Amino acid sequence: MPENRSNVTLDMIDAFGRPIFDTARVEIRNTRVRSLDLAFPKVDFQGQPVTLKGVPAFPNGSAELLILPQRYLLKKIALHVPAGRGLDVREMLFANPDRVEPVFPSFTKLPEAVLKLLRDSKMKAADWSDLEDEQKAGLMNVCAKAAAVHVDGGPVTSFFQIVRDILPARIFLLVNPALHDAVMAAPLLFRSVPGGLHAFGDGFARLEKDESFKTFDEAGNLQLTFARDTSGEGKMVVDADLDDHSGVKHAFDVLKHAITGTDTNPYNMHQILAHFQGIDVGYSLFPEVARGAV
Repeated sequence: MPENRSNVTLDMIDAFGRPIFDTARVEIRNTRVRSLDLAFPKVDFQGQPVTLKGVPAFPNGSAELLILPQRYLLKKIALHVPAGRGLDVREMLFANPDRVEPVFPSFTKLPEAVLKLLRDSKMKAADWSDLEDEQKAGLMNVCAKAAAVHVDGGPVTSFFQIVRDILPARIFLLVNPALHDAVMAAPLLFRSVPGGLHAFGDGFARLEKDESFKTFDEAGNLQLTFARDTSGEGKMVVDADLDDHSGVKHAFDVLKHAITGTDTNPYNMHQILAHFQGIDVGYSLFPEVARGAV
């Protein structure tokens, strides 16, 4: 009796729902008959769905589909190929943070919240250019998320005053002290969490009570940890960061992506904010996206 075969059409999209441009190795590992395994060494995704022909179908149509792109993270999903008709598979791929080519706006084209913070911090175009790419990404990620969270008085970014340090996963900045009260008064947006792992250096001490708060997002959540100056001048500093590794790992597990490493990568956070929260942070991970090719 001849083996049933069907076509499988793969429609691969990015975190914004746009078609991807990449080359991938695709493997179909049959869960019933290993001799029916298939490998497609070079599948070109050029903004259009791609059809794989002759894939084993019911009753031997159960398989694990592995997509191994060049610029996106490995993705694996269960496949159940019916007999007598094709199967359409639409899946989102996260960019591989080690393979991105980020494109950032020029200084004057930065999102309003970022540009205002830098200007208030006496930073100019040359200072922006001197930042490492991951610093730029971290700053833009935090500001984009903070701008999307509104407390009494406006978006969280409206309380930002002067940036003190920029890291890939967090920023330290002077804030209007009223931010602490505004966050305390927003229990539907923020929950209290331990802040003991957050250090602020000389001149500032973390609050002894109600020191840290985190939004309720499962991934891509904003955490604000507060400290006051030790001189008694009333200045307040915030360590603003996005998620921790466990939250990022949860997001990737949900979407069946393979992720390694222990630190929150700003380019992963770019994808999480886009996919789970619909936030465009203002920079692109690939040049063709920046040019509007997709």
